[in-house]
Amino acid sequence: MKHSRFWTGLSIGCVGVYLALVSFFSDLLKPHADFVLFFWTLAPPLWFWVEYVWLVSEEEKSDTLKLARVVHGQGLASRIWLAVLAILGALFAARGWVGSSVWDIGANV
Repeated sequence: MKHSRFWTGLSIGCVGVYLALVSFFSDLLKPHADFVLFFWTLAPPLWFWVEYVWLVSEEEKSDTLKLARVVHGQGLASRIWLAVLAILGALFAARGWVGSSVWDIGANV
């Protein structure tokens, strides 16, 4: 179980980074910038919750050392998530992408 979780996370992470770089530098994200920031604000904390509630076994939860490893891993991942979110927000703001697609819909009517 431990190895499969690692490889699943690594695979999803690599694909995510690749798609993010390709779409960012080709302006594919521009129309969806607000959604991307919204998604990256909510999805990782929801994943941490889903992982703890459904993917961490009862054995891991009852063993103090194993639970400490899970909590430590989630703590590190949450700090990485915050850094990625801050960088993403700064890059989107620098390109003028933030707030232009969702909030101006009513102004065009």
